[in-house]
Amino acid sequence: MHRAGNSKPPTDSLPKDSSGLSQSEHKPLRLIEESEVLKVVHLYKRYSNPSIAPEIEVTNLPNYDDVTQYRVNEEAQEQLWAAEVSRLVKVVTTDTALEFKGSKDLAVDSKKSYEIFALLADQVWQAVNITIYDGESILARQLGNLCHANTLNLSREALGYLWDKEEADSENPDAVTPRYIREDLFNFIDYCTAVMARILCSVADGQHFYVHVLAHLAKITAKIKIVSAKFQECLRTSMKNGVRDGKIQVPDQFGLREQQGRNPTMGQKRGAGVSPNSEINMHLSLGGRKAMHDEDPIPLDIYRKGDMLRHRYSQECSSYRRCILATLRCLVLSLRGPSRLMRTSMTSYEMCAMLYDTGLEGFRTLVFQDNSNNIYGTSNALIVNYARSVFDVLNRAVLHICDRVETESFQRSNTIATIDDSINSANNRPSDSEEESVGTQVSWNYAPDEDGSAGLQVPKCIMLESMSHVITLIIPLGMNSPEVLNQVLNFIVALSMLTDGHAERRKDSIMPREYSKYTANFCLTMTEYSKSQRACGPGEPTSLSNSLMRRNNLLSGRHVTDIGRAASIAPNLSGDTQGKPYQDELALERIHQHQNELDWMTRKMNTWVFEENGVMVRCKLYVWTLILLCFLLVGGGVSVGVSVGERIVAVDPFNITTYCWVLAAFLLLVAKNIRVQSWTWNDFLHGRVLCKSVSELSSVTGVKEQLILAKLLQDESISFLDTRGPYNTVFRRKSKDGFSIDRPLSAWTMLISGLIMIEVESTNGRGLVCLNLRKGTNYELLLNLKQYQSVGVTDTIYCDRLSDGKDRWVHRDPNRVRLKVGQGITWKRILGFYGNQHAEFI
Repeated sequence: MHRAGNSKPPTDSLPKDSSGLSQSEHKPLRLIEESEVLKVVHLYKRYSNPSIAPEIEVTNLPNYDDVTQYRVNEEAQEQLWAAEVSRLVKVVTTDTALEFKGSKDLAVDSKKSYEIFALLADQVWQAVNITIYDGESILARQLGNLCHANTLNLSREALGYLWDKEEADSENPDAVTPRYIREDLFNFIDYCTAVMARILCSVADGQHFYVHVLAHLAKITAKIKIVSAKFQECLRTSMKNGVRDGKIQVPDQFGLREQQGRNPTMGQKRGAGVSPNSEINMHLSLGGRKAMHDEDPIPLDIYRKGDMLRHRYSQECSSYRRCILATLRCLVLSLRGPSRLMRTSMTSYEMCAMLYDTGLEGFRTLVFQDNSNNIYGTSNALIVNYARSVFDVLNRAVLHICDRVETESFQRSNTIATIDDSINSANNRPSDSEEESVGTQVSWNYAPDEDGSAGLQVPKCIMLESMSHVITLIIPLGMNSPEVLNQVLNFIVALSMLTDGHAERRKDSIMPREYSKYTANFCLTMTEYSKSQRACGPGEPTSLSNSLMRRNNLLSGRHVTDIGRAASIAPNLSGDTQGKPYQDELALERIHQHQNELDWMTRKMNTWVFEENGVMVRCKLYVWTLILLCFLLVGGGVSVGVSVGERIVAVDPFNITTYCWVLAAFLLLVAKNIRVQSWTWNDFLHGRVLCKSVSELSSVTGVKEQLILAKLLQDESISFLDTRGPYNTVFRRKSKDGFSIDRPLSAWTMLISGLIMIEVESTNGRGLVCLNLRKGTNYELLLNLKQYQSVGVTDTIYCDRLSDGKDRWVHRDPNRVRLKVGQGITWKRILGFYGNQHAEFI
C-alpha cells in the first residue's frame, strides 16, 4: 500500500456542445483512447479510489483473468491484452458495419458448415465456463462474501461434465466430429466480442463505463482464446487450481454472509422468492456498501483502508466480469445446437425477433424465438429500450450483407414477387448433400424513430448463401433474446449503484440511453423449415413470423384478421405469387381508422376510476338529460291541467297531469336500472355510476367489451380492482364480491394484453401454455423441454387439453378454450404459436 500523492487523476467528463447536451448523444465513443483502456487493464498492479481512501494506493491485487497459469508468460499476456484493446477500441470508435469473415469451410451455408458453427459456439461456451470458474475461485479464496457460490458450483459441474466427456471421447477414437480451423474459432470469438462491445457501449452513456467495459472485455477475450486453443490442458489446470464445493472462505468483517450464493445474473432460479435482507446484501455486493455512498460515511478506522480498497476493486471487477460472461454465455448457449432430447434439426429452424405494437397506450412487447424453438418475451420498457441498440447493430449488418449479396433477382425494391421467386429458386436446390446450401434466408422490417406507420412498408428479404454471412447476422440477432437483454439490464442497475453515489464520479455516472418509438422485425429461417410452415393448415400452430400478432395484424380491427399477404415478415408461405399487395388502400385505411379509434377509446377509459369491486364512471350528461326529460313530462302535465281547466265537461284535466307524473317516474326507474343492476340514488344524483361487470361497463360507456377486458388486463398491476367469475381465470386479483368478468376473452384481447398462447404437445394431447407478457413483465421463457421460467410469477396459465374432432359431443364449440392456473401441465415439446384466431378463452 502506497501514498498516491496529492494530484488527482482527471475526471472523465464528456464535453458539452453548443446546445448544452452531452456529446454522448452524438458520437461519444470517439473520445476513447487506447491508453485509458490499458490503464484499467492494469488496475490489478496499482489501484486507488479517492472517494474511499484519499492518497492511498494498493498493489498486488488479484488478476481475475490471468492466463499465466496456462503457460503464457507475462510479456505474451501483455501483448495479447494490447492487441485486444486496440481491436475493441477501433470497433466502438468507428461506424463500420461488423462482419464475420470465415475460411473456405464456411463459404456455403451447408449442413456441414452449420455443424462447424455449432462446434465453434460450443468451444466458446466451454472456455467461458472455465473463465467463470477461475474468477469465482479467486473470489472464494480471497473475498468469500463476493463469491457467488451457486455460480461457482454450476461452473464446476459444467467443467466436470466436460472432463467426463473428454475422457469418453479419448476412449472412442473412431467417433467422427466436424473439424474447424483455429482461425475460424478466433474470428468467431472476435466477432462475438465486437458485437457485445458495440451494444454494451451503446445502451448507456458514461466515459468510465465505456473504458471499463472495453478493458474487461479485452482481458476476457484474450483468456477465452487461450483456453479454447488448448482446452484439455486448461481444463485440467483449472480443475486443479479451482476451489471445490464448500471451500469458500467468508470473512466476518464485512458482514455479508447472507449474500453468498446469490447471483442476479447467472445461475439463480428465476421466480424464486428473495427476502428483503438478502436482496439488500445482493445490492451491497454489486454496488458497494451503503456507507461508501453516503456524504457522511462510516469512519474508515473501523476497517483497514487497504482492505476497503481491495474490496472495492474486487466489487468493480466482479460486476463487469459477471455481466460480460453471463451475456456471452447466454448468447452461445443456444447456438451450440439442439439437445439430443429435442426433435429439432440443426438446419431446419426459425430464429426471429419481433417487437409488436398493440396500439393500446403505446404498449410494446418483444418476443423472440431461438433456433431450439425456445420462446422468450418481455414487456419491460427498459429492456425494450435497450433492444433498440441491438436492432441498430443487426440492421447495419443486414444492410452490409445486402450490399455484398445483391444480385439482379434481388433489387432494392424487394417486391413480393421477387421474394417469392427467390424462395421458389431456393426450394428447387438439391439438399441431400452436406455440401449443398440449405437455403438460409433473412427477412426484416425496421423503422427506427418512427411512430409505427413505417411498419406498413414492404418487408425485405435476401438469401444467405455463405455461412459467414449467416454468422454475421445470427450473433446480433441472438443478442435480442430477452434473457440476454435482462442480463444487460441487471448490469446497468448494478453499475449505477456502484458509481452514482461517489462524488468523484457523479459527473460521469451511467445514463441509459432513451429512444423513441420504433418498429423492428427480423427473421432468419431455412428452406426446409419454410416448407413445413407452408404445410400448416388454418388454425394450426405456426412460427413467430407467421403468428397472429405478426406486424400490424392486431391493428386491423377488434378481431385478429389478415390484412394482406405481407402481414407476415416471413417469406410467402401460401404459394400464391399474385397475393394482394400490401399497399392496398382499404387495408391501410382500416389500420389507421382502428388506431384512431383505439386512441379515442383509451383517452375515454383513462377517466375511469377503478375501485376494489367496480369501476366508477361519470355520466352527468346521461343523468341530466334523463332528469330534464322527466321535468318536461311533469311540467307538461301540470301545464295541461292548468290550461285546460274546466273547458272539457266531465273530465278532470289533472288526470293527465297524474298520468304524466307516473310516466316520468316509470321512465326514470327504467332508465336508471336498464344498464346496471344497482345504482344508488347518491351516485345517480352526483352523475356517476359504479359498474360491477364488463357488460354493465360496456353498456354505460359504449366501449366494446373486448377492449374493456384488454384495458383491465393491462392495468391490473397498478389498479385496486378485484375480479370474480365466470371468466376471470387469467386475472390475478380475485375476490368473491369483485368486478364480474362475464364475457370470455377473444384471441385479439389476449394478444393485445400481452398474453400469448403457445401450443404444446402435452401428456394429455395438445395443450396450451401462456407466455405472460403483461405490462411490466421483466421477461419470461418457455423452453422446448417442459420448462417455464418467469421473473416474479410462479403460476402458469394453461389449457391441459385442446378439443378436437373426438370431443365434438363433449365440447359443442371447439373454439372455446377452458384455461386453468397452476403447475398442472407438463409437455414434451413446443409446437408453435396458437393459430386459432376465432378462439374464446373461458
